[in-house]
Amino acid sequence: MMPRVLIVTASVGNGHISAARAIEEECASRGLPVENVDMIEFTPKAFQTWYRGGYEKAVKDTPKMWGLLYWWSDVPGPLFDIQDWLDTTFCVKLDGIVERFQPDIVVCVHSLPQPRLDRIRRAGRPFQIAVVVTDMHPHKMWLRGRPDVFFVPSEWSVERLMSRLPELQREQIHVVGIPVNRAFAAAPDEPRSEEPMVVVTSGGIGGGPIVEAVDALARMPQRAKIVAVSGRNAAAKRDLDAHRETLPDWANPVEVRGHVPLAEMASLVKRCTVLVGKSGGITTYEALAAGAPFVVYMPFLIPGQEEQNAVFLADCGAAVQALDPQDLVRRVGHLLDSDADRQAMRERAFAAAMPHSARQIVDGLLASLP
Repeated sequence: MMPRVLIVTASVGNGHISAARAIEEECASRGLPVENVDMIEFTPKAFQTWYRGGYEKAVKDTPKMWGLLYWWSDVPGPLFDIQDWLDTTFCVKLDGIVERFQPDIVVCVHSLPQPRLDRIRRAGRPFQIAVVVTDMHPHKMWLRGRPDVFFVPSEWSVERLMSRLPELQREQIHVVGIPVNRAFAAAPDEPRSEEPMVVVTSGGIGGGPIVEAVDALARMPQRAKIVAVSGRNAAAKRDLDAHRETLPDWANPVEVRGHVPLAEMASLVKRCTVLVGKSGGITTYEALAAGAPFVVYMPFLIPGQEEQNAVFLADCGAAVQALDPQDLVRRVGHLLDSDADRQAMRERAFAAAMPHSARQIVDGLLASLP
């Protein structure tokens, strides 16, 4: 009998949803009974507004405060305890989902459902809990619920996880990268844009000073088309459009895009000459899979979860970091001028990429079952 797989995620940003879909597609391709649930949609409206809306507002408007909250909740204390109680209480509808679907294994692609799953299991419902960590650093929220198996991005993540949960056995942890949609996987000889093209994205929710970055790149002496993707941040798109209209002296053409469908975004990342963005977990592995020369623009970063991702990219030689607009122009300009450096970054990206992460996760899920 085929094991039943329940995937539970949360639509906070775009990354968790994208990773969950990649795992769902892999399960379905093998004929496994699978259901993919966005747990946020099963919580009260007030909780959704606070949890999802509060997160997006914090990372857009007060990123430094978000960074402090991230680290404060990473240690035992009132902030962690309050969040744990809220997640357990407001994910109560997960009980009915588990009762209806009767999974053999539940895959958490967000930490939100973990404490509720632990309560359900302690009440007598037998299933395994697997956790797919979508950043290099395994935050304390990912450790809840006594998971049976972890899937993490890197060996650094393994070391950190085992130091935080000494009872874990090494065979309970699989290094698989982070699952991304197959559309981002490029062949090393896949054609790039004939015209130099710089894609600038500040993430799915569009935080960070994207107008400032685009303005600097549009004025650089190197010739390139600038494609600015503002995601779901409608205000950022309006600001970019208005800025473009009032500044006709830009040296480079600028195309402003809002939310871009996944297949189209994958095409942009695979074809671009240089990618400028932030090191979200999913973005990190999408860029690696696409072999995109990556300039991580540090003012775009969400403090906390994305900082270690930026270090990882720099350490493997697949990205460089830019600290301010002047540094951004220097870094991007150098890559536009240097075919050799771009090619070297592509090769390092492909070497670090794990484009078959979803396949490895499903292999690991099946192997973990009795």
